[in-house]
Amino acid sequence: MVQDQSLQIIDIVGWGSALSYEGAPTATLSGGKALERYAGCEAGLIDTGNNSQDFFVDQVPTPGVLALQTKASCAAGGTDCSVVIISEVLPNPAGSDTGNEFIELHNPTTAPVDLYGCSLVLGSDVFAFAPGTILEAG
Repeated sequence: MVQDQSLQIIDIVGWGSALSYEGAPTATLSGGKALERYAGCEAGLIDTGNNSQDFFVDQVPTPGVLALQTKASCAAGGTDCSVVIISEVLPNPAGSDTGNEFIELHNPTTAPVDLYGCSLVLGSDVFAFAPGTILEAG
């Protein structure tokens, strides 16, 4: 866990049966393996707020060397999630709301976005998009 001077949590990573993590913990680690954060498609490192989506198990730890592994969506021409915006939310529809709630996402770019690696978070609930979930442009 990384905290600032006022003890606000800046970043946290949890694995296996950890009690502290963002979104969901990563897989359990076995001896000699490390967790490494995925590199972003365009620059920087991925931080979706979900450890299970942001980290991979590195078979050969490389202290001091920045991650070069990107998610599969990058290799397929996908972009990172930062361009996606929430355009509409219906959290509590009239009448029975079971299954009638929705969150609408908008992609304002000219290219499709592969949402794999992106997630929606509400409190402790995390919805991670499955591989191949595409949000069309416009």
